[in-house]
Amino acid sequence: MSMKYLLILAIVLTESIGFDLNLQTNTLFKFEGELKNGEPMGIPIHVSSFSDGSFVLYEHDIQGLKVFDRSGKLIDTLSRRGRGPGELIEIDHIFVDNNDQLLVVDHVQLKLSSLKRNQESNDHFIFETRPRVRSIHQKKDGSYILASKKYWGPDMLNNRKLYHFMSSNFQLSDDGIIESGDLSKEGPGSLSDIVMSGSTRLTDNSILTMNDDLVVAPMLYNGEILVFENETNYVTNYTIQTSDYGPAYEEYSDSKPLDYELIESEGINMISNQKGRRSFYHFNKSLGLFRLNSGEIIHFVQTQKDNRAALMVEVLDKEANEVLGVQELEKVGDLYIEENIKKGSKHGYIELNFHHVDKNNRLYVSRFGDNHQPELHVIQLDITTN
Repeated sequence: MSMKYLLILAIVLTESIGFDLNLQTNTLFKFEGELKNGEPMGIPIHVSSFSDGSFVLYEHDIQGLKVFDRSGKLIDTLSRRGRGPGELIEIDHIFVDNNDQLLVVDHVQLKLSSLKRNQESNDHFIFETRPRVRSIHQKKDGSYILASKKYWGPDMLNNRKLYHFMSSNFQLSDDGIIESGDLSKEGPGSLSDIVMSGSTRLTDNSILTMNDDLVVAPMLYNGEILVFENETNYVTNYTIQTSDYGPAYEEYSDSKPLDYELIESEGINMISNQKGRRSFYHFNKSLGLFRLNSGEIIHFVQTQKDNRAALMVEVLDKEANEVLGVQELEKVGDLYIEENIKKGSKHGYIELNFHHVDKNNRLYVSRFGDNHQPELHVIQLDITTN
Protein backbone atom coordinates (compact mmCIF):
# COMPACT_ATOMS: atom_id res chain seq x y z
CA MET A 1 0.00 0.00 0.00
CA SER A 2 1.38 3.41 -0.99
CA MET A 3 2.11 6.26 1.42
CA LYS A 4 -0.88 8.11 -0.05
CA TYR A 5 -3.28 5.42 1.07
CA LEU A 6 -1.59 4.95 4.44
CA LEU A 7 -2.03 8.67 5.02
CA ILE A 8 -5.68 8.47 4.00
CA LEU A 9 -6.27 5.60 6.41
CA ALA A 10 -4.52 7.45 9.22
CA ILE A 11 -6.70 10.51 8.65
CA VAL A 12 -9.85 8.38 8.72
CA LEU A 13 -8.93 6.59 11.94
CA THR A 14 -7.80 9.68 13.84
CA GLU A 15 -9.98 12.54 12.64
CA SER A 16 -13.37 11.16 11.61
CA ILE A 17 -14.52 10.77 15.22
CA GLY A 18 -14.53 14.52 15.84
CA PHE A 19 -17.30 15.51 13.40
CA ASP A 20 -20.92 16.10 14.34
CA LEU A 21 -23.58 14.89 11.89
CA ASN A 22 -27.12 16.20 11.95
CA LEU A 23 -29.48 14.54 9.48
CA GLN A 24 -33.11 15.63 9.39
CA THR A 25 -35.61 13.72 7.23
CA ASN A 26 -39.05 14.85 6.12
CA THR A 27 -41.56 12.82 4.08
CA LEU A 28 -42.67 14.88 1.07
CA PHE A 29 -45.25 12.40 -0.23
CA LYS A 30 -45.82 8.65 -0.41
CA PHE A 31 -47.69 6.02 -2.37
CA GLU A 32 -49.37 3.47 -0.10
CA GLY A 33 -50.68 0.66 -2.27
CA GLU A 34 -51.89 3.06 -4.94
CA LEU A 35 -50.74 6.10 -6.89
CA LYS A 36 -52.17 9.59 -6.44
CA ASN A 37 -54.69 9.00 -9.22
CA GLY A 38 -56.02 5.92 -7.41
CA GLU A 39 -54.32 3.42 -9.71
CA PRO A 40 -52.89 0.38 -7.87
CA MET A 41 -49.12 0.48 -7.49
CA GLY A 42 -46.93 -2.51 -8.34
CA ILE A 43 -43.86 -3.59 -6.41
CA PRO A 44 -41.25 -0.79 -6.60
CA ILE A 45 -37.89 -2.21 -7.64
CA HIS A 46 -35.90 0.61 -9.24
CA VAL A 47 -36.16 4.40 -9.16
CA SER A 48 -34.15 6.86 -11.21
CA SER A 49 -34.64 10.60 -11.70
CA PHE A 50 -34.41 13.26 -14.38
CA SER A 51 -32.71 16.63 -13.97
CA ASP A 52 -36.02 18.50 -13.53
CA GLY A 53 -36.91 16.45 -10.44
CA SER A 54 -39.33 14.09 -12.18
CA PHE A 55 -38.62 10.42 -11.66
CA VAL A 56 -39.25 7.04 -13.24
CA LEU A 57 -40.47 4.04 -11.24
CA TYR A 58 -40.10 0.42 -12.29
CA GLU A 59 -42.83 -1.86 -10.88
CA HIS A 60 -41.66 -5.46 -11.00
CA ASP A 61 -44.89 -7.45 -10.87
CA ILE A 62 -46.53 -5.54 -13.73
CA GLN A 63 -43.27 -4.80 -15.58
CA GLY A 64 -44.30 -1.16 -15.62
CA LEU A 65 -42.28 2.01 -16.20
CA LYS A 66 -44.06 5.12 -15.03
CA VAL A 67 -42.87 8.74 -14.95
CA PHE A 68 -44.00 11.14 -12.21
CA ASP A 69 -43.42 14.84 -11.76
CA ARG A 70 -41.56 16.03 -8.67
CA SER A 71 -44.80 16.13 -6.66
CA GLY A 72 -45.73 12.51 -7.47
CA LYS A 73 -48.32 13.14 -10.19
CA LEU A 74 -48.32 10.48 -12.90
CA ILE A 75 -47.40 12.10 -16.23
CA ASP A 76 -46.37 9.24 -18.53
CA THR A 77 -46.29 5.45 -18.94
CA LEU A 78 -43.28 4.28 -20.92
CA SER A 79 -43.45 0.50 -21.09
CA ARG A 80 -45.21 -1.71 -23.61
CA ARG A 81 -45.05 -5.45 -23.15
CA GLY A 82 -43.97 -7.45 -26.18
CA ARG A 83 -41.10 -8.34 -28.48
CA GLY A 84 -41.43 -5.52 -30.98
CA PRO A 85 -39.31 -2.35 -31.27
CA GLY A 86 -39.31 -0.49 -27.97
CA GLU A 87 -41.30 -3.24 -26.26
CA LEU A 88 -40.12 -5.07 -23.15
CA ILE A 89 -40.55 -8.56 -21.69
CA GLU A 90 -38.73 -8.43 -18.36
CA ILE A 91 -36.86 -5.39 -17.11
CA ASP A 92 -33.67 -5.97 -15.18
CA HIS A 93 -32.42 -2.44 -14.52
CA ILE A 94 -33.11 1.21 -15.34
CA PHE A 95 -30.81 4.24 -15.26
CA VAL A 96 -31.18 7.92 -16.24
CA ASP A 97 -27.86 9.26 -17.50
CA ASN A 98 -26.41 12.77 -17.48
CA ASN A 99 -28.27 13.64 -20.71
CA ASP A 100 -31.67 12.70 -19.26
CA GLN A 101 -31.65 9.56 -21.38
CA LEU A 102 -33.36 6.56 -19.82
CA LEU A 103 -31.56 3.24 -20.25
CA VAL A 104 -33.60 0.06 -19.74
CA VAL A 105 -32.14 -3.48 -19.69
CA ASP A 106 -34.42 -6.30 -20.80
CA HIS A 107 -32.67 -9.48 -19.73
CA VAL A 108 -35.02 -11.81 -21.63
CA GLN A 109 -34.56 -10.08 -24.99
CA LEU A 110 -30.85 -9.50 -24.28
CA LYS A 111 -31.13 -5.82 -25.11
CA LEU A 112 -30.64 -2.35 -23.76
CA SER A 113 -33.23 0.25 -24.81
CA SER A 114 -32.40 3.95 -24.75
CA LEU A 115 -35.01 6.67 -24.89
CA LYS A 116 -35.46 10.35 -24.21
CA ARG A 117 -38.73 11.91 -23.13
CA ASN A 118 -41.24 12.30 -25.99
CA GLN A 119 -39.00 10.34 -28.38
CA GLU A 120 -39.04 6.83 -29.78
CA SER A 121 -36.78 4.33 -28.04
CA ASN A 122 -33.80 2.65 -29.68
CA ASP A 123 -33.03 -1.01 -29.04
CA HIS A 124 -29.46 -2.25 -28.74
CA PHE A 125 -29.05 -6.05 -28.73
CA ILE A 126 -25.67 -6.12 -27.03
CA PHE A 127 -25.79 -9.10 -24.67
CA GLU A 128 -24.98 -12.71 -25.55
CA THR A 129 -26.48 -14.21 -22.40
CA ARG A 130 -28.97 -12.98 -19.82
CA PRO A 131 -27.10 -10.06 -18.30
CA ARG A 132 -28.71 -9.55 -14.86
CA VAL A 133 -27.41 -5.99 -14.70
CA ARG A 134 -27.13 -4.68 -11.15
CA SER A 135 -25.85 -1.16 -11.80
CA ILE A 136 -25.06 1.31 -14.55
CA HIS A 137 -22.80 4.31 -14.03
CA GLN A 138 -21.70 7.00 -16.43
CA LYS A 139 -18.11 8.21 -16.77
CA LYS A 140 -17.02 11.76 -17.50
CA ASP A 141 -16.45 11.00 -21.18
CA GLY A 142 -20.06 9.83 -21.60
CA SER A 143 -19.30 6.10 -21.65
CA TYR A 144 -20.70 3.73 -19.05
CA ILE A 145 -19.70 1.07 -16.54
CA LEU A 146 -22.09 -1.88 -16.14
CA ALA A 147 -22.07 -4.22 -13.16
CA SER A 148 -23.78 -7.51 -13.87
CA LYS A 149 -24.13 -11.08 -12.70
CA LYS A 150 -25.12 -14.01 -14.87
CA TYR A 151 -28.36 -15.61 -13.79
CA TRP A 152 -26.70 -19.01 -13.78
CA GLY A 153 -23.46 -20.61 -14.90
CA PRO A 154 -20.38 -22.42 -13.63
CA ASP A 155 -18.27 -19.24 -13.62
CA MET A 156 -20.12 -17.78 -10.62
CA LEU A 157 -17.46 -19.14 -8.27
CA ASN A 158 -14.46 -18.60 -10.52
CA ASN A 159 -13.77 -14.93 -9.82
CA ARG A 160 -15.46 -13.81 -13.03
CA LYS A 161 -15.15 -10.14 -13.92
CA LEU A 162 -17.98 -8.10 -12.44
CA TYR A 163 -17.84 -4.85 -14.41
CA HIS A 164 -17.81 -4.13 -18.13
CA PHE A 165 -17.38 -0.93 -20.12
CA MET A 166 -20.00 0.29 -22.57
CA SER A 167 -19.30 3.08 -25.04
CA SER A 168 -21.47 6.18 -25.36
CA ASN A 169 -23.05 4.61 -28.47
CA PHE A 170 -23.86 1.44 -26.50
CA GLN A 171 -21.15 -0.93 -27.67
CA LEU A 172 -20.38 -3.41 -24.90
CA SER A 173 -16.74 -4.29 -24.26
CA ASP A 174 -15.75 -7.94 -24.01
CA ASP A 175 -13.09 -7.16 -21.43
CA GLY A 176 -14.25 -7.12 -17.83
CA ILE A 177 -12.74 -5.44 -14.78
CA ILE A 178 -12.56 -6.35 -11.07
CA GLU A 179 -12.99 -9.86 -9.76
CA SER A 180 -15.54 -10.92 -7.18
CA GLY A 181 -12.84 -11.85 -4.68
CA ASP A 182 -11.74 -8.21 -4.58
CA LEU A 183 -15.09 -7.26 -3.02
CA SER A 184 -15.06 -9.63 -0.06
CA LYS A 185 -11.52 -9.79 1.24
CA GLU A 186 -12.46 -9.69 4.92
CA GLY A 187 -15.79 -11.48 5.07
CA PRO A 188 -16.83 -14.97 3.99
CA GLY A 189 -17.84 -15.82 0.46
CA SER A 190 -17.33 -13.98 -2.77
CA LEU A 191 -19.88 -13.33 -5.47
CA SER A 192 -22.97 -14.00 -3.39
CA ASP A 193 -21.87 -11.55 -0.72
CA ILE A 194 -21.99 -8.47 -2.85
CA VAL A 195 -24.96 -6.34 -3.70
CA MET A 196 -25.20 -7.39 -7.35
CA SER A 197 -26.32 -10.91 -6.37
CA GLY A 198 -29.20 -12.25 -4.38
CA SER A 199 -32.70 -10.79 -4.45
CA THR A 200 -33.83 -8.96 -7.57
CA ARG A 201 -34.97 -6.18 -5.25
CA LEU A 202 -31.35 -5.17 -4.68
CA THR A 203 -30.51 -2.20 -6.83
CA ASP A 204 -27.32 -0.32 -7.58
CA ASN A 205 -27.42 1.27 -4.14
CA SER A 206 -24.07 0.06 -2.85
CA ILE A 207 -21.95 1.10 -5.80
CA LEU A 208 -21.19 4.55 -7.17
CA THR A 209 -18.63 6.33 -9.31
CA MET A 210 -16.38 9.14 -8.15
CA ASN A 211 -14.28 10.93 -10.78
CA ASP A 212 -14.44 7.73 -12.85
CA ASP A 213 -13.38 5.65 -9.85
CA LEU A 214 -15.63 2.93 -8.47
CA VAL A 215 -16.65 3.11 -4.81
CA VAL A 216 -18.12 -0.18 -3.57
CA ALA A 217 -19.60 -1.13 -0.20
CA PRO A 218 -19.95 -4.93 -0.05
CA MET A 219 -23.36 -6.27 0.90
CA LEU A 220 -21.80 -8.08 3.82
CA TYR A 221 -20.87 -4.95 5.73
CA ASN A 222 -17.48 -5.27 7.38
CA GLY A 223 -16.62 -1.66 8.15
CA GLU A 224 -14.79 -1.17 4.87
CA ILE A 225 -15.54 0.53 1.58
CA LEU A 226 -13.38 -0.28 -1.44
CA VAL A 227 -12.27 2.29 -4.02
CA PHE A 228 -11.10 1.06 -7.42
CA GLU A 229 -9.09 3.69 -9.24
CA ASN A 230 -9.34 4.47 -12.93
CA GLU A 231 -5.72 5.64 -12.94
CA THR A 232 -4.61 2.11 -12.15
CA ASN A 233 -7.00 0.65 -14.73
CA TYR A 234 -9.20 -0.67 -11.92
CA VAL A 235 -6.68 -3.36 -11.06
CA THR A 236 -5.96 -2.35 -7.47
CA ASN A 237 -7.98 -0.66 -4.77
CA TYR A 238 -7.58 1.13 -1.49
CA THR A 239 -9.79 0.77 1.54
CA ILE A 240 -11.78 3.36 3.48
CA GLN A 241 -12.17 2.24 7.07
CA THR A 242 -15.55 3.51 8.25
CA SER A 243 -17.14 3.06 11.65
CA ASP A 244 -16.57 -0.16 13.56
CA TYR A 245 -19.92 -1.84 14.19
CA GLY A 246 -18.49 -5.14 15.32
CA PRO A 247 -18.78 -8.53 13.56
CA ALA A 248 -20.89 -8.48 10.41
CA TYR A 249 -21.99 -12.09 10.51
CA GLU A 250 -22.18 -15.27 12.55
CA GLU A 251 -21.39 -18.60 10.94
CA TYR A 252 -23.16 -21.85 11.68
CA SER A 253 -20.91 -24.76 12.53
CA ASP A 254 -22.87 -26.94 10.12
CA SER A 255 -24.56 -25.87 6.91
CA LYS A 256 -28.35 -25.80 7.15
CA PRO A 257 -30.84 -26.54 4.37
CA LEU A 258 -31.86 -23.05 3.29
CA ASP A 259 -35.49 -22.31 2.51
CA TYR A 260 -37.71 -19.25 2.42
CA GLU A 261 -39.19 -19.97 5.84
CA LEU A 262 -35.75 -20.07 7.44
CA ILE A 263 -34.80 -16.76 5.84
CA GLU A 264 -38.01 -15.11 7.01
CA SER A 265 -37.94 -16.47 10.55
CA GLU A 266 -34.27 -16.10 11.39
CA GLY A 267 -32.73 -13.75 8.84
CA ILE A 268 -30.32 -16.42 7.64
CA ASN A 269 -28.44 -16.28 4.37
CA MET A 270 -26.41 -18.92 2.58
CA ILE A 271 -23.38 -18.15 0.47
CA SER A 272 -21.06 -20.19 -1.69
CA ASN A 273 -17.35 -19.60 -1.33
CA GLN A 274 -14.06 -21.38 -1.57
CA LYS A 275 -14.94 -23.38 1.55
CA GLY A 276 -18.20 -24.65 0.09
CA ARG A 277 -21.80 -23.75 0.91
CA ARG A 278 -22.15 -22.27 4.38
CA SER A 279 -24.99 -20.72 6.38
CA PHE A 280 -24.64 -17.39 8.15
CA TYR A 281 -26.59 -14.83 10.08
CA HIS A 282 -25.98 -11.63 8.10
CA PHE A 283 -26.81 -8.74 10.38
CA ASN A 284 -24.39 -5.89 9.57
CA LYS A 285 -24.61 -4.75 5.96
CA SER A 286 -24.72 -1.79 3.62
CA LEU A 287 -28.22 -0.62 2.72
CA GLY A 288 -27.31 2.19 0.37
CA LEU A 289 -24.42 4.33 -0.84
CA PHE A 290 -25.42 7.57 -2.59
CA ARG A 291 -24.00 10.88 -3.82
CA LEU A 292 -25.51 14.06 -2.35
CA ASN A 293 -25.93 17.18 -4.49
CA SER A 294 -23.19 18.86 -2.43
CA GLY A 295 -20.76 16.12 -3.49
CA GLU A 296 -20.52 14.23 -0.21
CA ILE A 297 -21.43 10.55 0.01
CA ILE A 298 -24.19 9.28 2.28
CA HIS A 299 -24.14 5.66 3.43
CA PHE A 300 -27.01 3.84 5.17
CA VAL A 301 -25.93 0.86 7.28
CA GLN A 302 -27.84 -1.86 9.12
CA THR A 303 -26.11 -2.94 12.30
CA GLN A 304 -26.96 -4.81 15.49
CA LYS A 305 -27.23 -3.31 18.97
CA ASP A 306 -28.10 -5.69 21.79
CA ASN A 307 -29.50 -8.26 19.34
CA ARG A 308 -31.75 -5.73 17.65
CA ALA A 309 -31.37 -4.11 14.27
CA ALA A 310 -30.42 -0.44 14.11
CA LEU A 311 -30.06 2.02 11.24
CA MET A 312 -26.87 4.07 11.10
CA VAL A 313 -26.05 6.78 8.59
CA GLU A 314 -22.53 7.89 7.68
CA VAL A 315 -21.48 10.87 5.59
CA LEU A 316 -18.15 10.66 3.75
CA ASP A 317 -16.32 13.58 2.17
CA LYS A 318 -16.39 14.30 -1.58
CA GLU A 319 -13.29 12.25 -2.32
CA ALA A 320 -14.31 9.33 -0.11
CA ASN A 321 -11.22 9.79 2.04
CA GLU A 322 -12.82 10.10 5.46
CA VAL A 323 -16.04 9.81 7.41
CA LEU A 324 -17.38 13.24 8.41
CA GLY A 325 -19.98 11.97 10.83
CA VAL A 326 -22.10 9.04 12.02
CA GLN A 327 -25.65 9.11 13.39
CA GLU A 328 -28.22 6.52 14.43
CA LEU A 329 -31.66 7.14 12.93
CA GLU A 330 -34.81 6.28 14.84
CA LYS A 331 -36.93 7.17 11.83
CA VAL A 332 -36.61 8.13 8.16
CA GLY A 333 -39.35 10.59 7.32
CA ASP A 334 -42.57 9.03 8.63
CA LEU A 335 -41.03 5.55 8.80
CA TYR A 336 -40.04 4.50 12.31
CA ILE A 337 -37.20 1.99 12.16
CA GLU A 338 -38.45 -0.05 15.13
CA GLU A 339 -41.73 -0.64 13.28
CA ASN A 340 -39.90 -1.86 10.18
CA ILE A 341 -37.68 -4.53 11.70
CA LYS A 342 -38.16 -8.23 11.07
CA LYS A 343 -37.16 -9.96 14.31
CA GLY A 344 -35.53 -13.37 14.00
CA SER A 345 -34.64 -15.79 16.77
CA LYS A 346 -31.26 -14.12 17.34
CA HIS A 347 -31.00 -11.06 15.10
CA GLY A 348 -33.28 -8.59 13.37
CA TYR A 349 -33.09 -6.97 9.99
CA ILE A 350 -34.57 -3.77 8.60
CA GLU A 351 -37.30 -4.29 6.00
CA LEU A 352 -36.74 -1.07 4.06
CA ASN A 353 -35.28 -0.78 0.56
CA PHE A 354 -33.19 2.34 -0.09
CA HIS A 355 -33.40 2.91 -3.85
CA HIS A 356 -32.11 6.30 -4.92
CA VAL A 357 -31.08 9.82 -3.89
CA ASP A 358 -31.78 12.40 -6.60
CA LYS A 359 -30.08 15.72 -7.34
CA ASN A 360 -32.42 17.48 -4.91
CA ASN A 361 -31.33 15.20 -2.03
CA ARG A 362 -34.63 13.36 -2.08
CA LEU A 363 -34.43 9.77 -0.88
CA TYR A 364 -36.71 7.08 -2.35
CA VAL A 365 -37.51 4.26 0.08
CA SER A 366 -39.90 1.36 -0.39
CA ARG A 367 -41.41 -1.26 1.90
CA PHE A 368 -44.39 -3.59 2.25
CA GLY A 369 -46.82 -1.93 4.65
CA ASP A 370 -50.18 -2.96 6.08
CA ASN A 371 -51.72 -6.02 4.44
CA HIS A 372 -48.45 -6.38 2.49
CA GLN A 373 -49.31 -3.38 0.34
CA PRO A 374 -46.27 -1.98 -1.51
CA GLU A 375 -45.30 1.55 -0.55
CA LEU A 376 -42.93 4.17 -1.94
CA HIS A 377 -41.84 7.08 0.30
CA VAL A 378 -40.14 10.21 -1.06
CA ILE A 379 -38.13 11.80 1.73
CA GLN A 380 -36.21 15.07 1.81
CA LEU A 381 -32.73 14.86 3.37
CA ASP A 382 -31.37 17.90 5.22
CA ILE A 383 -27.77 17.33 6.31
CA THR A 384 -25.37 19.51 8.25
CA THR A 385 -21.96 18.67 9.71
CA ASN A 386 -20.00 20.61 12.30
